[in-house]
Amino acid sequence: MLALLVAGCATFQEGPADLPELPEDTQFAEVQGFRLHVKTVGDHGDWLLFVHGYSAAAVEWMPVVPELCRDHRCLLVDLPGFGLSDKKEGDYSPGRLAEMLVELLDQQGIEKAHVVAHSWGSSIALSLAHRHPERVGRLVLVGAWVYYEQLPTFLLWARVPVLGEAIYTLFFDEQPEMRYQQTYVEPDRHVTQKDVAAIKRYLHRRGAVRAALQAARDQRFETMQPWYPGIEKETLLVWGEQDRVSLPFYARRLAADLPRSRLVFLPRCGHMPHHEDPQGFVREVLQFLAAPVSDRNSTDPPLAAQTHTPPRQPCMPMLLLPACLPLPPFPFLPGALRRRRRKGRGRSACLVHVSRGPTPHGQAAPHHGGLRRATPVPCQTTNDLPGRGAPAGTETSTGKTERLFPLSSRGRHFARGGMQILRAATSFLLSGASSRVAVLAGAALLVAAWTAEAQELRAVTPYRNLLYEDPLELEHDSLRAPPWLEFSGAVRVRGAHMANLDLDRGACPGTGKTILGLSPGAADTFSSADMRLLVDPVFRLGPEVTVRSGLVLFDNLQLGSTPSAYPATPEVPMPAGSTSQAPPRSGVNSLSDSIGVSTLSLEWLSPVGLLLAGRTAGDWGLGLVANSGRCADCDFLQTADRVAWITSLFDALVAVSYDFDANGGHAGSWGNPAGGSYDLTDRDDLRTVNLAVAHYKLPGVTRRQILGGETAFHWGVSFSYRWQDSDLPGFYLAAPDEWPGDASGSQYVGRGLAAYLVDAWFRVASASLLLEGEGAWMYTALDSASMMPGVATARVTGQQYGGVLRARWRFPVLKLTLSAEAGLASGDEAYGFGARTGGTPKAGDMDGSQISFNGSDPDLEVNNFRFNSNFVVDEILWRRIVGTVTDAVYGKASVGLRPLSWLETGISGIYSRTLFAQSAPGIAKDLGFEGNIRLSADVADGLRFHLVGAWLNPLDGFRNLNVVPALEPADAWLVRGMAEARF
Repeated sequence: MLALLVAGCATFQEGPADLPELPEDTQFAEVQGFRLHVKTVGDHGDWLLFVHGYSAAAVEWMPVVPELCRDHRCLLVDLPGFGLSDKKEGDYSPGRLAEMLVELLDQQGIEKAHVVAHSWGSSIALSLAHRHPERVGRLVLVGAWVYYEQLPTFLLWARVPVLGEAIYTLFFDEQPEMRYQQTYVEPDRHVTQKDVAAIKRYLHRRGAVRAALQAARDQRFETMQPWYPGIEKETLLVWGEQDRVSLPFYARRLAADLPRSRLVFLPRCGHMPHHEDPQGFVREVLQFLAAPVSDRNSTDPPLAAQTHTPPRQPCMPMLLLPACLPLPPFPFLPGALRRRRRKGRGRSACLVHVSRGPTPHGQAAPHHGGLRRATPVPCQTTNDLPGRGAPAGTETSTGKTERLFPLSSRGRHFARGGMQILRAATSFLLSGASSRVAVLAGAALLVAAWTAEAQELRAVTPYRNLLYEDPLELEHDSLRAPPWLEFSGAVRVRGAHMANLDLDRGACPGTGKTILGLSPGAADTFSSADMRLLVDPVFRLGPEVTVRSGLVLFDNLQLGSTPSAYPATPEVPMPAGSTSQAPPRSGVNSLSDSIGVSTLSLEWLSPVGLLLAGRTAGDWGLGLVANSGRCADCDFLQTADRVAWITSLFDALVAVSYDFDANGGHAGSWGNPAGGSYDLTDRDDLRTVNLAVAHYKLPGVTRRQILGGETAFHWGVSFSYRWQDSDLPGFYLAAPDEWPGDASGSQYVGRGLAAYLVDAWFRVASASLLLEGEGAWMYTALDSASMMPGVATARVTGQQYGGVLRARWRFPVLKLTLSAEAGLASGDEAYGFGARTGGTPKAGDMDGSQISFNGSDPDLEVNNFRFNSNFVVDEILWRRIVGTVTDAVYGKASVGLRPLSWLETGISGIYSRTLFAQSAPGIAKDLGFEGNIRLSADVADGLRFHLVGAWLNPLDGFRNLNVVPALEPADAWLVRGMAEARF
């Protein structure tokens, strides 16, 4: 229904174009009812005709025009629907646009021109060379976009009436700066804020969205591909080595299809090589234009498999696209259509044939491992269907193109009527009037339009039937780009020497241990060294489908922790005889294995947003609540099993997810190792639903805004709801090999959990100031906290809140940075911080549960908020002694200096204070003052060194009141170093 209501929002330009103030020498040409913006450069030499790409304009050629047009005369044009040209209703197919270019050449008095085309413009250039070879000299195709298999799903969905209008109205102008920079390998070097502003102005011009939609619908490359091998023009194919819009695979395929082509890859370039390497681009083009006429001169071997297979047909859910229903037989079709199908009308004679003999050009088709090159049979379009000579975009052997419409003649009448009714219905709805009948009537007409279109398209599409001498050969063919693998990751090695982290204050009264869990009298100084490698392999199945995975190797592995004598063996009975290290194995010589899989997810970039499912790592805001722990110095990897949908609306990201937090009891994996496990019941499942809205830009986009003198403002709000009806404590309290694999109703405990979390953050960034903050509030209600079946506890509730506010001032002239930070985490009046649970704490204890079911004085509220453990505030107090910021407020001031581009140093001071005196062991609010010093240096090739020193002066909050006189805590300190490398 949403698609129906918004379908009429994308409209063509009506009346004069809303053009900006233009220079007096701006030129326009009237071509077939369109006013086209043109520009001529140069006064001698051969003519060059420049054709831009999809949603671009002639201005995209400006980086190379001065050099190319020094010895050539150049004609640049904004194609209909783009740039400063008119955006009217009409035919935007490559064939029709090629005819308009021929008329433009006639008006300019140009008999013949070399054609330089980019991306989608390459399909127009090929059509021009196919229809009017006498008007074309040589072709230069840059990142060509000319194959059906290159079309992303959203362009296929755009062909569907109403659905295309809805997709383009809602999403076409969303996040343009983020999408634009994806076409570059190094966007920071080539994209400016001025470019982004120009793109946004263009997208908001009248008719721009509708023209882009029509051009997308008319990209019927499947009807053009068969005659590519028949184009005899000398062609230079220029491609960026790292083009992720038009993959290099299609460069090699096109080089194999065009008989007289030469392929050149430009290194460190994406989809805009004429922007990223203009000198290299100009050099290759000038050499090509000056070279003598020669035979085929391809620098790359021909593609291994070139057999043309039927293109995939887009199919939507049945309620959205009735055309996807099985067609033959269709007994409920209108009588005229049924009679037409019975007579066999509308069949196309355009076939694709696998040749084992000579091609139509008199040359033998190349043989590739038993596969034969596909050669086209000339397409002869019948006129059995009144008003339809060929499907949209069909190029016929006669060189003529029928007027293109997204619908057939019958479907067009239905759709126009439905659209008019829907527009009227939308107006009535907005005015508060009842128009349900009108909406239903319009929807019915559109369904009829889809049905009629399905019948006629399937009757005339040239790919409806294919004849092959050996159909089995298709099993080895693939006309889509093969998957490719990308790697990224980070490795770190760090070590530290620490002293007095137990503050020399003795044991806590409740546990009998020090605040670190060590026995009294343990060593005051100790050292530690660990390492970790994160590897993130990304499997790209195409531009839209991605498999992301995350591997962790030696996660926080203590160096020296797994000698070959652990466990002892007859060969190595004690560590003194160890000559090697054993790989860590969980439960044998370590708490974790050597290699673990942290994340694995499947992602699809659909026309309506990103859909993902699997185990993912997620971050939000400053990381106060959601923090994946993938930073170089983080300690805890955190993930979520979820299904999510992420899209962009009104320039804001919208995410909806469903998390599988815990399934509770499951069975099968131990009893039947060869099979998968299954969830015993849904009633003990722990689930979370999340809704988040954020105005967020990639760091590169933000940096560009700041360099352009703008202030970047980002914000986000998220809401989460978690629930669990019952629990099965025996499942997770028992060891895996002890779990029986089943559970009776008597083993379940009623939980009745309901938790709500609201989290908001913001960031304001300019050249000299960064201000950011995050705040969260959570309410939890638990009917029973019991861990024993048949035993219930009183209802437990909690209201928790926390927040952080940061400010940073940067003084580039002095190479100085000043920072201030303040944080707050709500607390609980119970003894101990509540960072960890375990027993009922006593006065003077460091930690313990914050609830008590004591009959005389119960405590049924847990109100202490805990920061994410990966949120680092300092080095000693919160990170190592307490473990997280909770039940406290702190203030932090920092000074940073960057005397050299590769060297950075800084000093910080942190003062901490608890909210409730009884939470601290010393029954006092003042916890301590800590100073941190950091030195960082970029060495080479992504290698970075860090040296950190920290000193903590504990205050009255850590006094030991259980001895007389009270024992004052001692200072603690540490020195640590870390080497990290990212790749």
